[in-house]
Amino acid sequence: MKYSVLIFFASFLIACQSRNKESNKNDVIHSMFKVNDSKLQLPNTKDVLVVRTHYTNDMRWNKVRHLIRFPSNPGGYKAFVEFLEDDHCSEVEANWFLDKNQKYEHLFIFLVDSLTIYDREHPLLCVDLYEKPGQSFRVVASALWEVENNLSTANTDWEELQFSLDEDGVYRSVVWPLK
Repeated sequence: MKYSVLIFFASFLIACQSRNKESNKNDVIHSMFKVNDSKLQLPNTKDVLVVRTHYTNDMRWNKVRHLIRFPSNPGGYKAFVEFLEDDHCSEVEANWFLDKNQKYEHLFIFLVDSLTIYDREHPLLCVDLYEKPGQSFRVVASALWEVENNLSTANTDWEELQFSLDEDGVYRSVVWPLK
C-alpha cells in the first residue's frame, strides 16, 4: 500500500510542475454578490475558493492564508486558491454552500471555520460540491496544496484521499513530513 501511495504522489508531482510556474493570487474577494444577481452565489473563479466563515481573529486568519500561500515543501509547490471574505458566510455550515454553486465551476471548496482558526495545525474543511455533495474532511493549511493540486488535476478523487487521512480524519501530508 505504501509503495502505491508513493508512486501515486510521484505522478502527481510530475503532473503539477507546470501549474506551479504561475504565481499565486494575493487578493481577497470580498463579496459573493454579482451585479444584477438576486441571490447569493459562489463567484466563478479561476482557482478554488478558500472561504472564511469565522471572523473573530484577523491575525490567525492571516496566518492561515500565509500557510496556504507559502507552504514549506522541497518542491516549492503551491495551492491555486482564491480567498473569499463575505459577512454572509459568517458561521455558516458546509451544507449552506451546496445550493450556492451554480456559477462556481470547481468540484470542491475549502472552509476556514473556528476550528481552523484556533487549532494549532489550522485544519481547513474541504467540502465536495458535486461527486458526493457535502462529504468533507479536514486538511492542515500547510498541506492544502497537496489536496488542491491532486483534486484539481484529477490525479486523485475523494475515495483515494480517504486512505491518506490520519486516524483523526485529518490530511496532514503523504509526500513530505510537515513541521
